[in-house]
Amino acid sequence: MVTDVLRRHPMVTAHAFSSLNRLAPGRVVLGVGAGAGTSHYCHGISVRQPVSKLQEGINVIKMLWGATPDKPAYFKGRYFTLEEAGVPLKPSSKIPVYVASYGPKMLELTAKVADGWIPESHTPATYRKTLERIHALMKDFGRDLKDFEPCLAAIYYPFEPDDKAYNRILGAAKHYLACYPDIQWAAEQGAEHPGLRTQQLMLEPQLWDEL
Repeated sequence: MVTDVLRRHPMVTAHAFSSLNRLAPGRVVLGVGAGAGTSHYCHGISVRQPVSKLQEGINVIKMLWGATPDKPAYFKGRYFTLEEAGVPLKPSSKIPVYVASYGPKMLELTAKVADGWIPESHTPATYRKTLERIHALMKDFGRDLKDFEPCLAAIYYPFEPDDKAYNRILGAAKHYLACYPDIQWAAEQGAEHPGLRTQQLMLEPQLWDEL
């Protein structure tokens, strides 16, 4: 799972993950994304300029992690401001930042600043194609591919292959395929994004069969 920098302020995220890092040094990874537009809409949050907001939010988080009492963080951006800021507990080790991304601008941001990539809803073919694009962009930015870890957020449900188990997971599978489709593959087939109707799909199981 990932968070975003609008529903959860970068300061809150920086504090939380710095504390987690102290509890489990070397085992904490921060996953961030632009966020689902439908979720922002429901809370009255503007979804304009999502990529630049995320990039600035990541910068703010890293600045807070790097701040010290002698050298606090100062920053005046388009969306966030820091004035003598920092976190009470400095991370005891590096906290990798993985970005969830799909679109061209988000993939470029991933290649530019992320330590890893954590998408979901990919076929092997679209995953391979997208990762190749990220690697090419990383080379353009002069980054070493060894410093980058590609991942995949996927649902795993172990079960014995019988009808009872199949029926038990069918609802969850329909929900996932309806609400979290392989966006790139669907777009290539000419499908349009359901937009705000995604919220309705999530809440009304009888609609899952449509997709």
